Amino acid sequence: MKIPDTKLSRGIDVTFLHRCKYLFEKEKQESIVLERNSRQKWQRENAEYVRLLQKKYNESEKGKIATRRRNCIRNRRFKQLCKELTWEDLEEIRKFYVNCPLGYEVDHIKPISKGGKHHISNLQYLTKEDNRKKSNK
Repeated sequence: MKIPDTKLSRGIDVTFLHRCKYLFEKEKQESIVLERNSRQKWQRENAEYVRLLQKKYNESEKGKIATRRRNCIRNRRFKQLCKELTWEDLEEIRKFYVNCPLGYEVDHIKPISKGGKHHISNLQYLTKEDNRKKSNK
């Protein structure tokens, strides 16, 4: 990074500002983590209220547009992944879904959103509760 003159028109030393930026980087990261943890704690303690707010947002026009956009992106990514599969692979995946036991869901071991493939080797059966906990982790 090229640093301009060491003095600005107001007499501020630019190199000092750069040193301060790196000096407080650790504190900034710690602050971000603390804020995230406190937000997550509040959300756990107020889960019912958070669900109510989420439901209200999803029913709003802005929420509907965001949901449509998310679904469109997900479907496009899914179709792209299915183009790479042969007819036999698709049939094998279909059978895997059809034979899913009651109370279980088909789960991608490595989530598609994280670069996983929609392939039989990346599928497993998980209980609904475990699948919800796993999410896209």
